[in-house]
Amino acid sequence: MVILVTILCILFISYSLVFFNFKVDKKPDHVISEFLPVSIIIAGKNEGHNLNGLFQSLERLNYPPSYFEIIFVDDSSADNTFNIAKKLSLNFTNMKVYKVNNKKYEGKRGALQFGIDKSKYGIILITDADCRPEPEWINAFVNLFGKGYDFLFGISPFVQKNGFVNRLACFENLWTHILTFSFASIGLPYSAASRSFGFNKKSFLSVGGYSETTDTISGDDDLLLREAIKAKLKIGTVTAKDSFVFTFAKSKVKEYFFQKVRHTKTSNYYLLKHKILLGAWHLLNTIFLLSPVLMFISVYSGILFILKFLIDIIIVKSRMKLLKYKFKIIEIVFYQSVYDLLIILVFISGPFTKNRW
Repeated sequence: MVILVTILCILFISYSLVFFNFKVDKKPDHVISEFLPVSIIIAGKNEGHNLNGLFQSLERLNYPPSYFEIIFVDDSSADNTFNIAKKLSLNFTNMKVYKVNNKKYEGKRGALQFGIDKSKYGIILITDADCRPEPEWINAFVNLFGKGYDFLFGISPFVQKNGFVNRLACFENLWTHILTFSFASIGLPYSAASRSFGFNKKSFLSVGGYSETTDTISGDDDLLLREAIKAKLKIGTVTAKDSFVFTFAKSKVKEYFFQKVRHTKTSNYYLLKHKILLGAWHLLNTIFLLSPVLMFISVYSGILFILKFLIDIIIVKSRMKLLKYKFKIIEIVFYQSVYDLLIILVFISGPFTKNRW
């Protein structure tokens, strides 16, 4: 038992050391040698209530309007998304608003493909209708595209508020960034959020666009990244100051849970090496979390529980400010426990839940 506990501790610590690779540049990366033309694609469905904030953020983007266009695609909304977008677009000289009914692909990827087909520039940036890009968002991406990257993904935190669902979502979002950006830093990117995502259009076309990402109705971002990985394209992360894309977490337990299920189901279509990498990490967390029930076999199993939460607290406390989050130690212990148990519940519920866009 001592040998087993020792091996598990070594594995857990090894993973944890990798997570300290998640860092944010302290200085804004906006001094660029050349302005590159950019097309921003935004797909929205029933997002009329979010558009004022989105468009205000787009107006504050620190990039010459003559060097970028904004294409907003209303994906057959049942509300007044299209009319609001058309009205707000009058404040821009570089924006076009479309309504799409017949799509090449199901779900969000179909609306995005429509926008990409309408775009006229070689660099594509994608965000969502409920997002708030910071002023240096375009600059930070362009800087790295100028260095030869094919695909890039950036930091996209939630706006932290009071309330159980919001704080749990923020805690999960923090861990998502720690995992995705840390593994990307060691050459193992596996996931990207479409809230802050970009690619060279030629690279996008070289992997077949969205044609190879139709395994599931969701996951257009993760599965597109999967194809880029398979093609051995150059993939990077955008972590410059003032380049974040903020959004709002679900406010109801049911909405949050089904969103989590949808995202988790996409992981079934990851590459095998990424499934093993993530599966081993989550399995370790489950074993460590439930280790107290094994103390009747050996008191050494209690070491796993103590080590887990000690390391969890250290990692979260040292990284939460990067995404402008605040959690007390008691909150870290509580939300970490809920987060780990939720992963198990979501995994079990996945096969019985239908994806929707």
